Amino acid sequence: MKIRIKNLGVDLNDDRNIFEIAAAYLKIDAKKIHNVKIIRKAIDARRYHDSKE
Repeated sequence: MKIRIKNLGVDLNDDRNIFEIAAAYLKIDAKKIHNVKIIRKAIDARRYHDSKE
């Protein structure tokens, strides 16, 4: 069965591999994932301010 995951955000400092990230998102064991294909990568370069105004 194929599953498409859209808008999966990952920190640049995340050391996990793509299988572990997808498994955590789907809440399944990473050993159950046989293949992962990345369709598009993008970096969000906007600056977010954590201001409490």
